[in-house]
Amino acid sequence: MSDAQKTAIIFGLANKRSIAWAIAQKLQQAGWRLAISYQNERLEQEAKDLIADLPGAAGFMCDVSSDEQIAKLFDELKARYGTLEGVVHSVAFAPAEELKGEFVNTTREGFRIAHDISVYSLISRARSHGALSGERSRAARHSRQCYFRRADQDACRARHL
Repeated sequence: MSDAQKTAIIFGLANKRSIAWAIAQKLQQAGWRLAISYQNERLEQEAKDLIADLPGAAGFMCDVSSDEQIAKLFDELKARYGTLEGVVHSVAFAPAEELKGEFVNTTREGFRIAHDISVYSLISRARSHGALSGERSRAARHSRQCYFRRADQDACRARHL
């Protein structure tokens, strides 16, 4: 299958400085058909302005802290595209008050929220993507490998602080 026939969903578009935006531009240049997710109404207009710069791309609102919204989005994607060949997880979040001050003062609740949105949401999306692609175990296995690779990189960086 050529890149021009592939479809990907990109999670995490917030603005033109988002890693998700850079990935979307590269995939679009390679000929991929794109579905791009943004979090909420507050981010909607900026997301739609960016998505308009990507011919053929479509935008979808999805709060990744809600398993119901993720499942609903994947139902919409299945109806529109049939299958997906790619899922980009470019989501990171922590409560603003947790980003102030020193790392050692992070609260348990702030840490939980950051991991729920930034990490657990990947598991929920892998589950939905697997159901959509018909390759649940492959999607889940690949996502887990990518997550652990990322965790290893983060641990390595933390040791060098």
